Amino acid sequence: MISDIFKNKQKRNIILFLVVVLVVLATLYGALSYRRTLVEDEMARQQAGRFDGTYAMYTYPPSARPGSEVTVYGVGFLRTGNSIYLGDKPVASNVSSPDFISLVFRLPPDTEAGVYDVSVKNAVGEVKNRARLIVTSSSASMVPHIADISPAIAKFGDKITLSGSGFVGHNTIRTSFGVFENVVSDDGATLIFNITPPSEGWADGITSQKEDDVEKYLDVWVVVENAGGISNSARFQIVPR
Repeated sequence: MISDIFKNKQKRNIILFLVVVLVVLATLYGALSYRRTLVEDEMARQQAGRFDGTYAMYTYPPSARPGSEVTVYGVGFLRTGNSIYLGDKPVASNVSSPDFISLVFRLPPDTEAGVYDVSVKNAVGEVKNRARLIVTSSSASMVPHIADISPAIAKFGDKITLSGSGFVGHNTIRTSFGVFENVVSDDGATLIFNITPPSEGWADGITSQKEDDVEKYLDVWVVVENAGGISNSARFQIVPR
């Protein structure tokens, strides 16, 4: 009988000890977590203070349908309390940023197709930079895709042919040297445009087409935008003179 009482008392003491240990550990964890949150928020405020505002740099993906998840990348974001705007319309509030450089939100299902400026507002300060996001139609069936560019090496004034798919309706071709709007494809698989220099005298600093007997080329990057979204990027080269 006495041994049973002793054993039960011993069990109770062990249980009480374990409970106390768990309470202490939970308290320490909470204190450390709170301190880490304060430190990280202070770091974020200091980082954001260097920019004196929020800078939304770009979105991924660059185009999305209503209801899709989108990530905004930039600086000046706080751990919590970030609001995301499409144009002047708020679409997400109190969005958290664990790394202080990215915010994830979901496009409202009733968002109309179009091109939007994405901005972030919080307690840091005013909006300093906006990202660009294309919202495509919910019924858009195909994102444009560039498979080939011809010629691979061109001169200013040459016709450039993009081959691929999804070139429907009115297409916008964005290149390193300018934007070509309302380019129409007869078959949905090819787009043709003339590459022109950005301005007169732009290549005055380039004295020759050759350097050490090697021809000098400039890379030109190209993407296509239309109601289906934004294509992959592709590249061709151009002789500067």
